[in-house]
Amino acid sequence: MANVHTLKNTNLDIKYPTIQKGHRLGSTREQELEEALRNSIKSNSELDSEFKNLQEIYSKFSKNIKQNNTQLQRDLKQAYTNINRLRSHALQLISEVKRLQNEITNYKSQNNRQQIIINKNDIKLNSIQNKLSEKSSEIKKLKTNLTLSQNNSSLKESENKSLKSKLVESEQIKDKLLSKINELEQIKYELSLKVDEIEQLKLTNTLSDIQSKDIIVSQIELLPKSITGGDKSNSKPFRGDSTSHDILIGGEPIKDLSKFLRKKNTDQDSGASVIDTKCLPQAKTHENLSNKIVKVDNMPLDNNNSEISTSKTSDPEISVIAQPMHQEIPIDSNSGISVESIDIIPPVIGATLRVIK
Repeated sequence: MANVHTLKNTNLDIKYPTIQKGHRLGSTREQELEEALRNSIKSNSELDSEFKNLQEIYSKFSKNIKQNNTQLQRDLKQAYTNINRLRSHALQLISEVKRLQNEITNYKSQNNRQQIIINKNDIKLNSIQNKLSEKSSEIKKLKTNLTLSQNNSSLKESENKSLKSKLVESEQIKDKLLSKINELEQIKYELSLKVDEIEQLKLTNTLSDIQSKDIIVSQIELLPKSITGGDKSNSKPFRGDSTSHDILIGGEPIKDLSKFLRKKNTDQDSGASVIDTKCLPQAKTHENLSNKIVKVDNMPLDNNNSEISTSKTSDPEISVIAQPMHQEIPIDSNSGISVESIDIIPPVIGATLRVIK
């Protein structure tokens, strides 16, 4: 076999220690080994080149991964900040929504109140409009009456003037009703003041009634001698004729009251007497006294001798009349006068008691 070369300075002794240096290659086995060696060398070189390429690719990929990781971390931080901002903004929006809901409820309540006030004002306006319509109808009637009165020559000028004045008053009332739409609150206040005044008047009336009763009791003690029987020479006894009747006390007529009277000295009338209630027996029928009419004859207080008539609210049948002193005192035998009848006499100074049928 020509052109055969030996292997020198190779690494075959490491891989193949059985092969010695300076050995000639000529067999097929050696050729196969040589080809296998060449193929292995090529494959090693290829693997080295591929490994280098892979290292370069890995380095590039690792760099890209690091860059991507840093970018992802930045993106995550930005996302966290954005999420926190969105949370805070969402909380603000929730609080704003709650506030708006509260405002809406407040506005609804205010609207309902205003609607109630509007309805009340509408009712008041309707009532005022009804009054205005009534007044306008009255004005029309007055106008027609005025035209008829003007056409009728028999009517007097005074009646025409009165109709004109009524027409003017009705016009003024119409204007006042229009102006009173804005014065409803003042009317309420005035009504409250009037209620207070009425209560004060009631108190004054009760006080005046109490004072009138006290004055009645004080004036009964000052009755003149002609009634009480203090002076027998001037007083006239009671008569039992048809015009004047006796006083029934205890069911029996009494013609002389002097035994039931006692003296009482005062500055105004030293000889006046008053009725001693201890000496009087109890009357059997005194409940019907409020149904009788009591008249009191008064001394002349002035030169005119005018008659004065007053009425008491508790008994509408009681009246006081001022008359001269010379008249007699007829008393109804069926009246059943007792001491209780003295309390209902109105206060008249110097009066004499007279009960008529």
